[in-house]
Amino acid sequence: MNKLCLWSLCGMLVASPIALGQPQTTLTTTAGQYTIHANSFLSPTALGGAADFSVSGVLGDYLDRHMFAYRQTGDTREYMVADSAATFSSTANTWDATILRNVNNAGPDTLRFDVNYTLTSLNPNSPLLTWCVIVTNISNQTIDYSLFAYYDFDIPDATGVPTADQIVTHQSVGSGFYSKQQNTTTPSNYVTTYAAMVGAFQHGPVYESIFSNGGIDNLNNVWNPGIGEMAMGFQFFGTLQPGQSSICPGQGTALNGEVPEPATLLCLGAGAAVLFARRRQRVR
Repeated sequence: MNKLCLWSLCGMLVASPIALGQPQTTLTTTAGQYTIHANSFLSPTALGGAADFSVSGVLGDYLDRHMFAYRQTGDTREYMVADSAATFSSTANTWDATILRNVNNAGPDTLRFDVNYTLTSLNPNSPLLTWCVIVTNISNQTIDYSLFAYYDFDIPDATGVPTADQIVTHQSVGSGFYSKQQNTTTPSNYVTTYAAMVGAFQHGPVYESIFSNGGIDNLNNVWNPGIGEMAMGFQFFGTLQPGQSSICPGQGTALNGEVPEPATLLCLGAGAAVLFARRRQRVR
């Protein structure tokens, strides 16, 4: 296990509780900070997910809209991974949420989502945000599930204005997807991202409709090179037996730096899985 993975895991193990419904939490490293709006995890039927991602020594914020949705056996549409009873914990550089969800937003809970964000420093001016989600079947029935992740970056120029963004690279890499977006007037301001173990992807703002329409949706593995702004959706899916968990190792996003190799992202996801397993054992 590499040092980044061990460092991340140790940070999560000393997490302390956050008050329910706290509007935001700011993770901090020497390279910058990331502000998570926790209220986006509190309403299963409303869009959310706005956050500010700042780099030390760089003018302006990077607006990052990031949110999750899900679908499971019996659902007739997608719902946000959110609930008014969600619980949160954090340290200076990690943030965890636990959300229980049910079928068609009613009845007994059937899935638990354990969400982790970890912020590290690639170099003095390049923070790296990684996330993973662990999906657990807490029912007594087999469940087929899909987890959808969405993100959208607006990158500022030298004056702090987030305009003229351009996608310069987007490609499938193994079982994941890599992309790079930069500001055309200040090319030194850019973001790179890699999503690991992706089942499907879709590029473009039309993707947001899956969070709000009344039907079942799946991503179509296409991107539109005519869209300059990186608005991207990822879909993870699988089958869970009662009591079984699945890791969606998710995505690493680096500002003004290169996302590490996929193995590092998978390691971070595995570290979170170990943490959540230990927590469940202590509760029993």
